[in-house]
Amino acid sequence: MKTASIILSSITILMALSQLICGLWLQSHGADASNIAFHTKLGIGTVIMALITFTVMLITIFKH
Repeated sequence: MKTASIILSSITILMALSQLICGLWLQSHGADASNIAFHTKLGIGTVIMALITFTVMLITIFKH
């Protein structure tokens, strides 16, 4: 379970950084509908991944 927590945390951090970079790029270059749709999907995926990571971390903490 510890390995799963590390992997999920790493993926969540990478997704959050990607979201930040993508958002800054959209702000500086303008946004069209397809870019906003991609950014929205990335944001939803990041939130879902963060919730999964949080749940796994809680299970790991309370299991010990």
